Amino acid sequence: MPNEESHKCPMCRRDQFVRRYPDLLEWFRAPLTERVGRLYGEPTTAVTNPTSYWARPYLYFLALRGYVQLDWEWLIGVHRLEMWPLCGPCGLQMDISRLLDEALKLGYGQHCALDLKWPASRIILHTSIPSIEALTDSHCRELLEALRLFGARPDVPLIFGSDERYRKAARLFRTKVH
Repeated sequence: MPNEESHKCPMCRRDQFVRRYPDLLEWFRAPLTERVGRLYGEPTTAVTNPTSYWARPYLYFLALRGYVQLDWEWLIGVHRLEMWPLCGPCGLQMDISRLLDEALKLGYGQHCALDLKWPASRIILHTSIPSIEALTDSHCRELLEALRLFGARPDVPLIFGSDERYRKAARLFRTKVH
């Protein structure tokens, strides 16, 4: 288990992840609960798999640079996905503020415009598209289908707390996609 000091060092987290999963395909084949790392109700100080949990920024980096395409199950199972600060350092011009401004001009409320980050980030990390302008209706339909399929997983209660909590979350997620 990583020590407290190693949580502060992104390269230490990356190194721990690579030591645990020297072949990235091994990580992709692991159970989703292991890959998500933090299950419903767990404090960040006592997560199921600290290696996967703390390596999330490294995984975002790999996807943003096009080295990997993250699967829908993981992208749905990870509740907080903070990839936007990594876009610039990865050399990408992901102008999320422009997308949000356009949404406001189209009549979206501020809160609804911010909700666009949820589907946009997941589609980008799944497809490795190089810009927000490349998002299409097809990507949105694919994400909506993934949300539908995710609800049938037996591990949903471990990740979302219960099937009912997932159904409520999925309704909110679908609204964000639309």
